[in-house]
Amino acid sequence: MLKVSPSGFVAAIATCALLAGGPAAGAQPSCPPRPDESYQGEMRFTVQSRAGQLPVPVADGVIDRNILPRLEAALDAFEGEEIWLRSSGGEVGVDREAGRLIRSRGLRTRIPPGWTCRGACNFMFLGGIIRAVDEGGLFIVQMFAHTGNLNDVAEVGRSSLRLATDDHRYLIQMGVSTRLLSDIMYREPARVGAPGRCLTPEELSHYNVDTGRPFVGRSSSN
Repeated sequence: MLKVSPSGFVAAIATCALLAGGPAAGAQPSCPPRPDESYQGEMRFTVQSRAGQLPVPVADGVIDRNILPRLEAALDAFEGEEIWLRSSGGEVGVDREAGRLIRSRGLRTRIPPGWTCRGACNFMFLGGIIRAVDEGGLFIVQMFAHTGNLNDVAEVGRSSLRLATDDHRYLIQMGVSTRLLSDIMYREPARVGAPGRCLTPEELSHYNVDTGRPFVGRSSSN
C-alpha cells in the first residue's frame, strides 16, 4: 500500500489541481483525435442480444446526476453477467456510486473495440468485479473538473482536496493502484478541448484497470 499520510496526499493532489492548467502529460499517439463517444444525451440503457450467449446491457451516454435509479432499474431487468460502457464522461461523485452499484451486483465491466470510456466513465467502469478493455477500446483519463467560482482559489483547493480524497478511497476499494492518480490522471487537464490520455495496454495492466490482461510488472503497492 502506498505510504502517504492522508494530509500529505490530499495536499499534494490539491496542488496538482491548481496547476492542472499547464501542459498535459500527452495523449498517446494511438489515441484517435476524434474518439467515438457516440450518444451525447443522458446515459441510456439498452439490452443487446448475442447468439448463444447471455444478453448484455449497454450503458451509452453522459453520466448525469439522476443516473442511479435508471441504472438500478436496468440491472433489475436482465440476467446477464457484464455491462458494456461507452461515455464521454459526466457528473463527478455519482460516477462512483454507479460503480459501487455495479460492484454490488457482481457484474463485470467491458469497453468493446472502438468504444470510448472517458473521465467520469472511468470510475463507473472500475466498479466491475472483473474489468476488460478490448483491443481497440479506449480508456481515456483526465483530471476532475470544477464548477462554480473558479476565481476563489481557496474554494478550488477545498474542492480539490475533497475530490482527490474520494478518488483515492474509491480506487483502493476497487483494487486499482492509486498511483494511477498521481502518475497519469492528475496530470491531464480537464478543460474543454483537452485530449485526455489513452492508457496503453501495459498501463491498463500495471495499474490493475484491466484485470484480465497479462502481468507486466504490476506494482503490488497502491
